[in-house]
Amino acid sequence: LSSLNKTDGQIDYFALGFLINRHWATSFGLTPSSKVNYTLMSSVEDPVDGTINTYFNGNGGLSKIYWGNAFRLTKRLSVGINSAFVFGPINKTTTKAFIDNKNYININYLNSKMEINEKVYSFMFNYGVQYTQPLGKDYSLTLGAVFENKTKLNTTVDTLAGTTILPKQMDASYYEGIHTNEIINTIIDTSGAKGKIDYPSS
Repeated sequence: LSSLNKTDGQIDYFALGFLINRHWATSFGLTPSSKVNYTLMSSVEDPVDGTINTYFNGNGGLSKIYWGNAFRLTKRLSVGINSAFVFGPINKTTTKAFIDNKNYININYLNSKMEINEKVYSFMFNYGVQYTQPLGKDYSLTLGAVFENKTKLNTTVDTLAGTTILPKQMDASYYEGIHTNEIINTIIDTSGAKGKIDYPSS
């Protein structure tokens, strides 16, 4: 029987494994699969619209609840299979700010924001094989391989987009919180749209 867990106010990682018999071992747990965390900005100078800043923000990530099984088929050969449920949110926000356009009385009508919130949920499987070859009395060579099918993960997507009002002073502190601005005039508002994203094979 073995277990491992890591916490920092919430459970980030948990695993428990044990032997069923001489030829069968099993384990289950919760593990992180990916993490999204970025804040970026690009700026362009347009001869008509002036300085246009685009801010990109993303957060969230995916976790796995898994159940793994390993079977010893012969003295040297073992195979395994893992089944997992992948879940979690991925949130992306893009804000476009027209900083100093002199051709419009109210440039706030130009400033825009789009929020895309994805909820991911899907089952997936991977497989493994391991072979051990003795090399004399004291040494052995172990070879293994793991295969994971390319999986399309199910998602539900909520999208909200429209115009937003930005403060006159665009300082460094505002750069960090720009994506908290409320949308004033809604252009797109959809919820529960079905989609898929690729989970790469290994």
